[in-house]
Amino acid sequence: MQRKLIREEEYLKDVKDSLAKSKELRTNISSILDNFQERIGRLNETITPLYQKTSVIQQKQQNVKKLLNIIDASIQFYGKTMELENTVRDGSPAQNLDEFLEKMESLKEAMAFFKSHRAYESQRENMKQTFESGCTCLESEFATLIKTETTPLDPMKIVDCLDDDYELLHFRLTGLKTLKNPEKLTKIARWMFKNASIATIRAKYAAVRSENINKTLKLIIEQQSVLTPTQSRVSKSALLKTALKKAAGRQSIQPGENLDASKDAPVNSALLLLASFLILTQQETDVSTIVFEDVSEVANVFRETIAKPLNNVLERCTVILEQYEGSFASVLTMARFALRNLNQLQSLAENVNESATYLAFNRTVFKKTSQMISDCIDKLSNDNGRFIPNDGNVHQVTAETINFLKMLAKNRPTVSQVLEVTITGGRSSAHFSKLFAQILAALGLNLKNKAASYQDEYLSALFMLNNLNYIHSCLQDEAIHLILAERHDQLSTFYRSEIKTYLSKYLECWSKVTAVFNLAEGVDERKAVRYCYSNFNREFDAVVDSQKNFCVADVQMAREIRRSVKDLVLRPYADFCSRHTNDSYSIDRQLKYDVESIEIIINRLFDASS
Repeated sequence: MQRKLIREEEYLKDVKDSLAKSKELRTNISSILDNFQERIGRLNETITPLYQKTSVIQQKQQNVKKLLNIIDASIQFYGKTMELENTVRDGSPAQNLDEFLEKMESLKEAMAFFKSHRAYESQRENMKQTFESGCTCLESEFATLIKTETTPLDPMKIVDCLDDDYELLHFRLTGLKTLKNPEKLTKIARWMFKNASIATIRAKYAAVRSENINKTLKLIIEQQSVLTPTQSRVSKSALLKTALKKAAGRQSIQPGENLDASKDAPVNSALLLLASFLILTQQETDVSTIVFEDVSEVANVFRETIAKPLNNVLERCTVILEQYEGSFASVLTMARFALRNLNQLQSLAENVNESATYLAFNRTVFKKTSQMISDCIDKLSNDNGRFIPNDGNVHQVTAETINFLKMLAKNRPTVSQVLEVTITGGRSSAHFSKLFAQILAALGLNLKNKAASYQDEYLSALFMLNNLNYIHSCLQDEAIHLILAERHDQLSTFYRSEIKTYLSKYLECWSKVTAVFNLAEGVDERKAVRYCYSNFNREFDAVVDSQKNFCVADVQMAREIRRSVKDLVLRPYADFCSRHTNDSYSIDRQLKYDVESIEIIINRLFDASS
């Protein structure tokens, strides 16, 4: 216990010593902190005035730096101005366009810089004059480039882009180029649009490109003008290609070509002009988009470019149609083209304030188409032509009229729209069917008038038979049949009845041949038989001889007529011969034909080779 007490006392003593040291340390630290706070106060009183003076000095230093920067910029812009003035005075954009545009850009920056300082007003005016001179140089360079780089299209390449209906084959446009290299033009146009007025270069561009379109169209017209009257037009684009090849010396003129082809040439020329113009406008849209880029500027320059060519093309085509006297097929092609491209042509005309010119052209197309349809009916009704085929074959008028009807049926949508505009006032469907009936009625009357010109009544009947059968066969064409069925569903029955009537009329000549077999009562039988054979030979030979040049165009109809003739002649003759084969008296010298010979001769009827 004593030892434990001693240890505790020692421990307590150490604690008291530690507390004494801690109190001493705390006193020293408090003294130091008080002294530090006092020093900070004195430092703050000393530094604050100095800081304020330094801030003023820094602001002045910044102002000095700004002034130095302004002076440096002024010196730099002055230098660039002098450099550009020398470039404008001594050089041109053609030498180094990129460098010229870069200096023009720097000059514009200098103008903007000096604009903010009124003290430099005179210098800014000098820069402005220099800038305007630079813009003038760029405009002149643009005009030179657009003339140099623009090239007219080869007419043959344009024709190759069109089908037989003068519609565009888009996949063939890839190789067409009317601007050789647009790179420099594009740089100048875009820089001018961004930094200056673009009106001048737009006008220059439009003038050159418009003239290029006119030049290309003129080349096409000149190529067509080499076409002589002996050159034919088999298909629409084929003729044009042939004509252009002949003009280029790549194809010789073949003899025996259709002399009437030249009548269609004016409308074909008008069609090619319109189709070529549409191709050139598409090309122009692509080129102007590349050069000017901005949508509004592209629209403006396109409008200025196509205005004059469109007016020229529409006016020329209108005059051609007004004076045209060729085939209906060409006019119908023009009407189909005008309707198919109506929206595009109308939009182009409205865009360049040529709506009146376009409407005049459109009216002329529809009026000419409608007029030629009416002329067809009038021509059939008032045909005074005296030509009739000597063999009673199908008349050319019939073939032409049926082809005309087929053409109308094939192009019903086009013809219906034409009739709706020019005649019916909205009832095109009913009038279209009625039109077919009118044409067929006029054709029927025309054929009857021509048939009356034959001196041989049986040839006249055969003529009507041939023509009516041809008409009836052609009316079975699906397109024509559907049109006539709308209002005239009994027409086929009418023609069958007429064919039967004229067939009966024709067969009357063969009925006379077999009438000799009717033996009169009370007449000596031997003499009667000889008389029958003799008269039969004479009548049969006369009929065959008179019909040796007769023709039946339809093979099936010819076969049917021969069968009817056999029923009328061959069978009675065979029966008569069989009844008198075993007669006791001789009639061999009266038997000119046996049954087989008669059949062979009948089978050769209407055979041109025999």
